[in-house]
Amino acid sequence: MHPVWPGSRGIPANLPARLGGRHGGALPRCPPHSYDPAFSPDGAWLAFAARDKDGQTDIWVLPANPAEGSNPTPQRLTNLGMARSPTFSPDGKRLAFLAIPPHQGGFDLWVAEVSADERGWPVAETPRQVTHEMYLDADSGLSWSP
Repeated sequence: MHPVWPGSRGIPANLPARLGGRHGGALPRCPPHSYDPAFSPDGAWLAFAARDKDGQTDIWVLPANPAEGSNPTPQRLTNLGMARSPTFSPDGKRLAFLAIPPHQGGFDLWVAEVSADERGWPVAETPRQVTHEMYLDADSGLSWSP
């Protein structure tokens, strides 16, 4: 996926492409102020950071390939107030992300177990803070290692 700025509107969009050169299909419409997109390992879900109307930035999820003409509502996975850089584990059972804990000044690493709700949408269990006061760089992103 690569961000592009189409035409004179200046609105960034993410366009998928298959390595074979064929178009990957339509992506869901993410809300304004969305960034740090990450696909689930099976390609079914798109996690991203987004700022809500109250100025809180958390991790949200949408189906990666919504049905033609549908406009699914994003589902919030975290509720920490400032979360970035979501990354699914290779098996899709965990989500790592960076967040600034309340009353602290920098990003730390958090991990949440991920399961499916009754609709099959991902839901995150209460996240566990892995690092403390590490002030990690949110723009660098995260990756899993075996």
